[in-house]
Amino acid sequence: MSNGRADPDRELRLLSELCRSLARLGLGVQIRDARPGLTVTRSRDAAEGSTAYVTLSPSGTRFVWRRVDDNHPASDIEGAAQRIAVFVGEQAPGAGVQGAGS
Repeated sequence: MSNGRADPDRELRLLSELCRSLARLGLGVQIRDARPGLTVTRSRDAAEGSTAYVTLSPSGTRFVWRRVDDNHPASDIEGAAQRIAVFVGEQAPGAGVQGAGS
């Protein structure tokens, strides 16, 4: 780490792994590179539903979305994907997320 920020290569690797896990759950996901992060939507049709922007914490140990208390350890990719899927699903009234209930 330098400047208190996560290693950029590790950050992109973790975000890529999370991106694949979210896509397997049927969510729409785009990687952003200006400030590394993921834009996650309830469906692959980005115009539909709500959005979460997911980044890696400055320490590189947690995925963070919406507010500080919406976070999950970066060491648990699948668990983070499940929590983000639930969060995005809850943002749209009456919306459910495929595969997120386990």
